[in-house]
Amino acid sequence: MHLRTKRVAGFTLIELLVVIGIIGILSSIVLASLQTSRKKALDAAVQEQLVAMRSAVELYALDHNGLYTSLTVLPLFTGVMDEDCDAVNAETSNWYANDSVIEPMIAKINEASGRVICAANNTYTKWAVSARLPTSPMSPSANLKWWCVDGYGTSKQFIGAIPINGGFPSYYDAKCE
Repeated sequence: MHLRTKRVAGFTLIELLVVIGIIGILSSIVLASLQTSRKKALDAAVQEQLVAMRSAVELYALDHNGLYTSLTVLPLFTGVMDEDCDAVNAETSNWYANDSVIEPMIAKINEASGRVICAANNTYTKWAVSARLPTSPMSPSANLKWWCVDGYGTSKQFIGAIPINGGFPSYYDAKCE
């Protein structure tokens, strides 16, 4: 008598391991792509915050006789540029002292980007603000990626060390490069 063994339909161990391996490779590709998208979203958030800040600063100037900052001492000839937009010392007050709209915006941008620079010309009638984009490399400074907005309506990316008007010692126009 010949006994037939009944074979159960299913997958072998090898087939299951191959499928699990393929799923692992595909998920690693998706996760790498997701990380890139997340970084780009952070850049977009900083850009959007700077554009919103431009509108707030323009409204601030309308309420303050055309002056774009609340700094109290006019710098001679050169204008002023400050990291973190917090020029507080014996000679000046804060850029936007006690402004309930702009100061939180600066804090939020600084938190997201890690570096914010404000500039104004020597009469405080022109201004620019820039922030390092989160996807920017930390060094060297020549390769930093910035987003800059100014009172001229400029809103653009800059790659380099200082994105505002050529840097020290003159910020006559206080505009994005």
